[in-house]
Amino acid sequence: MLQNKHRVRAIFGMGLLFAGLPQLSMELSGEMEAVFSFSWLTVSILAVAANWRRMQYLNLIRRRREEALRRIKWLEGERQLRRRRGRVLREQKRGIQTV
Repeated sequence: MLQNKHRVRAIFGMGLLFAGLPQLSMELSGEMEAVFSFSWLTVSILAVAANWRRMQYLNLIRRRREEALRRIKWLEGERQLRRRRGRVLREQKRGIQTV
């Protein structure tokens, strides 16, 4: 859910960036219009980059959770297997045959 929210924000930010880019004046002068253009461009690029980064971070967190769950499941299987082996060995020491 959060990943989709950040994906939508990044897409809308890129759309806003590409829609507004032709209207901006790209002159290197000290006029207010040029200062506004460069500041608007900087803020919009930062917003897109932040949402993209957050989306990537959420993917990383999801993968780490899946890996942790996989490891827990594997560890539980190993514990059960070792319990069974220990039970079989104890029974063999006592002389009881398992079926």
